[in-house]
Amino acid sequence: MAHPCKAKITLDGNQIELEITDQTILETLLDAGYDPPYSCTSGVCTTCMAKLLKGKVEMEVNYGLAEDDVEEGYILTCQSHPTTDEIEVDYDY
Repeated sequence: MAHPCKAKITLDGNQIELEITDQTILETLLDAGYDPPYSCTSGVCTTCMAKLLKGKVEMEVNYGLAEDDVEEGYILTCQSHPTTDEIEVDYDY
């Protein structure tokens, strides 16, 4: 089991606070009953893209984002696992 991460997520103007353990950001939101944007769940389409404002994540794969996007803080939430104790993510960027 992964080390738990406290996540603050902005989605459709709402502030959501969740704990993420061994799932991706997207999986955690879906399991909690939220409706974040997503489509392929394979790291290709970028529908689940969000901006990482705080903390760090590791993406399993990244076929959809350009290197510049990643450098600017954009992540694919379907592939992103937190690697820090706290993260802040904004879908409304």
